[in-house]
Amino acid sequence: MTSSLRAQPLCLERCRAGETLSAPDLRWERERRTFVRHRTTEKMLEECLTPSVKHGGDTESCFCCVSGFCVSSSDCPPCSSGFYQPWGGQVTCLPCPAGLYTNTTGSVICQSCDPGYFTDETASVSCMPCEKGHFASTQNASRCKPCPEDTFCNTSSCTHCTMCPEGQESLDVGSVVCTLCPPGMYKGRGDDRCKYCHDGEYQVNSGGEHCEECPEDHYCPSPDINPISCPEDAFCPSGSSEPSYCMETFLRKDGESCRLAPLTIAILVVCVVVILLGVMYIIGKNRSRREDGPWV
Repeated sequence: MTSSLRAQPLCLERCRAGETLSAPDLRWERERRTFVRHRTTEKMLEECLTPSVKHGGDTESCFCCVSGFCVSSSDCPPCSSGFYQPWGGQVTCLPCPAGLYTNTTGSVICQSCDPGYFTDETASVSCMPCEKGHFASTQNASRCKPCPEDTFCNTSSCTHCTMCPEGQESLDVGSVVCTLCPPGMYKGRGDDRCKYCHDGEYQVNSGGEHCEECPEDHYCPSPDINPISCPEDAFCPSGSSEPSYCMETFLRKDGESCRLAPLTIAILVVCVVVILLGVMYIIGKNRSRREDGPWV
């Protein structure tokens, strides 16, 4: 320490946390664990002690001079909105990180963005709500996530997305609404998207939760149209996608089964008669040969 100090320091009060030392005619430099104060207007140089330490459970905010006093509070302006300083005696304020904000001056800490809100910039003075189709489920969000497939959010500041109900789907991420399953398709419990009805089923309404089996004596060639009555000469058990016919030339429908057509019966009779005549002719010819015996 020098004993040739030419003037008593103009130090009266201590700064508080959330304020910084920033007077236009003061500059602090570190030189071998000593802080030097330059006052350009008076051309005076004063050596100061090391920074102040915790005092009474709080941190003294400014660098203390040899007299033990601190720089006047007029030289310590409060941190601006969007900035904070948890420690006293600092020369700069810190910007609030992304996901945090402060809308007051002289802040010691930054506030967290609530779920459903975010800020993706530093030094923010407020948080913005997530737009529709996006959500933020935790605090301190620096961005909002889009709703995944089969979920939606139709309001701003969503903290979570809602599953699409049965009979509805959303195929894109970031959906605001769900769309109804078209006719011929359905979506039941546990399904993540609309599915086509199976063969022999139908669903003619939008937003179907299940498909109906095609009734007996009807067939359903397409799942998005009503069942069609079965033709009189065809069979259509329940769940048919097309009618089943007997062989038109040889068989004919008889109730729930097929029977031989008259033409088929006639053909079979003729064939049997021809076969029998042929067999009788061959038997007779062989018998006559045995009766005549061998030639001498």
